[in-house]
Amino acid sequence: MPRKRPVASMQNRLRHLESLVKGVMTGETPQSIDNGSPTSPGMVHATETRLTSQSSEIHTESMGIENISQGISDSLARMSAKDSFDGGPDVLIGTSQSTFVGGTHWAAILEDIEDVKEYFEEMEDGQNEEPEMNFSTINAITFNYQQTATKSDLVGALPPKFVVDRLIARYFNCHSPLISILHKSKFEKEYQTFWSDPIKAPVSYIALIFALIAISSFAMIGANEQHPDTRGLPVDMIRSYRGSCLQALILSEYTRPGPYTMETLFLHLEGEFLFSKDGTLVPYLMIGTIVRLALRIGLHRDPSKAGGNFTPFQAEMRRRIWHLIAQMDMLGSFHVGLPGQVGAIESDVEYPRNLRDEDFNEDTKELPPPRPASEFTSISYMICKSILCHECTQVASFAHSLKPRPYENVLELDQALHAAFEKVPAFYRFGPTGISIFESPNVVTKQFSLFLLYHKARCMLHRKYFILANSDQRYENSRKEALDAAKQLLWGQSMTYESAIAPGGPLSNDKWFLSTLATHDFLLAAMILYTRIMQIIPRQQDQYEVSEMIAAIERSHHAWGNTNEASAKKARNVSKAMLTKIRAARAAQSGKHQAKVKHGYNQTDQGVEALSLGDIVGHDNSIITDHELDQWMNIDNYDETSQSSGDGLLMNKNPMPLSAPFNTFIDVPGNIDWDMFDDEVWPRTEGGENWPLADFPDFQASS
Repeated sequence: MPRKRPVASMQNRLRHLESLVKGVMTGETPQSIDNGSPTSPGMVHATETRLTSQSSEIHTESMGIENISQGISDSLARMSAKDSFDGGPDVLIGTSQSTFVGGTHWAAILEDIEDVKEYFEEMEDGQNEEPEMNFSTINAITFNYQQTATKSDLVGALPPKFVVDRLIARYFNCHSPLISILHKSKFEKEYQTFWSDPIKAPVSYIALIFALIAISSFAMIGANEQHPDTRGLPVDMIRSYRGSCLQALILSEYTRPGPYTMETLFLHLEGEFLFSKDGTLVPYLMIGTIVRLALRIGLHRDPSKAGGNFTPFQAEMRRRIWHLIAQMDMLGSFHVGLPGQVGAIESDVEYPRNLRDEDFNEDTKELPPPRPASEFTSISYMICKSILCHECTQVASFAHSLKPRPYENVLELDQALHAAFEKVPAFYRFGPTGISIFESPNVVTKQFSLFLLYHKARCMLHRKYFILANSDQRYENSRKEALDAAKQLLWGQSMTYESAIAPGGPLSNDKWFLSTLATHDFLLAAMILYTRIMQIIPRQQDQYEVSEMIAAIERSHHAWGNTNEASAKKARNVSKAMLTKIRAARAAQSGKHQAKVKHGYNQTDQGVEALSLGDIVGHDNSIITDHELDQWMNIDNYDETSQSSGDGLLMNKNPMPLSAPFNTFIDVPGNIDWDMFDDEVWPRTEGGENWPLADFPDFQASS
């Protein structure tokens, strides 16, 4: 284990950090002036890899510096004020740690270093230093760092060949969105060569095998298939595979990417999205590492424009990898509500061609012309999703912008988003009635993914403007777009939980798909509809529209009962509170103790049970009854039981109470603070946020 650096070396470390920054400014490699202080193995990697060294070193040093005393926080706070005055990015400082650091200008960084150095010069000798976060600790965050095994150990940890054969075959049939990162025929040849003498294979290839069999094992458990590795329980074997993958990655020195490194990192990231029980921050950090490694090997430049001795095959596979990086970066940032990275990187990488794997190989001298976009191939999904993700990235950048931007930008982004979705081939679109019983699970999962991504971006783009349409007709388009997108999102949620993953449904054996869904997206959609309902009720008009939107929120409420994880319970309580307040508002407006929901424009005695989300988009299922709504008026005593098709578990008898922020926007829907909404519903990293597949045990690799 690397030893901690002594307190006396703090000033030297600051000088070293300053030399690193100056070296970057001048294009030189700074020399270490650490006077022989111990260096961890991770720091050796950081020194050897230029593009990752500065970011990891600066982050490591700044985190260690920041936690030493309140005096440093005061110093950084002064820097923050200085940055804000100069019009630069803010530095948000907490009492014990910083939550966001802007100020990327090199001169500003040097100025900050000078301020911190002055503070240390005034410190008394012998003052105790709090533990610093070194490179190994960062690895523990992103890769669950542990002592690496030898190559022989890793080969010995592989299951028997017949087990690996079955698991590898299962991966290529589990509808993974990353499957296009591997060229099937090339992989098959390399796989056969591997088993002829495993010990001669690159360590990174061994890591790739472990990553693949971990994901395929998860798919088998989700499909209730018998796991072929009988050496232990399936859950234990998955932990073992993932742990071995991590060890192999570290042993291969992944910070200097070679063959199979990026593919393995991607697959491990996919596994982190599926297996993580600690929220989504770890995948977000991993994506950051992958992006920087991609920059180091020039993946952001198209091989045809940047030179290099790449074969046509290598160039095409590099394009696939870069666009998958862009997708994962955007999706990962969406999940945690933080800015992505790829959108700010200048890239000239062309989209991959619509080719089947058999259309080209390592010996291809010139790539063939692409097949028509309307022709289904294994790469079709990645291409159309990349086009859509590019526009979604622009929407996210707009949403994260610190400066007000003209409304015309919203309209331009809206048009670009629509145009990108129009390019999605017909076979990746839902029909007017939703899921087709004739489609394969592979196609259905991709239909869902594109559908939800598109409407999520629409909600994100228009949500802050649709309320303003009440007082300013300029924003009427945003109201229409936001409401339509919200209805579509909740329809998609209903289809997912009530039809797709139900027994006999097209995704009943592909429940991993639920791990791609984010609670925040559906809560945002429900909140938009709730806000509109509370605007309309006092006017006593458009009651059919109100009924449609109530039905959509009810279906969302039912869907949350299909999973037992914490975020779903919270969402279920929020949707319940919305419905309760809607009912109370209608009762107060009509002067009756209990409001009757109007179907069409005629008042009937049928109540809410007569409504159907099919009235919105042509899809019909049963919904919540008036009796249930009456029960919700006494929320604390309502005994909630999942009304799912069998995948859900018994809910807590006393549901989780709503926090004060939620009560605030439910009580005053016309003045919703969307930033407060985001703060309340984005996944928490410190407390038990689970992926929707909560019925599965904890799959995290053992340490």
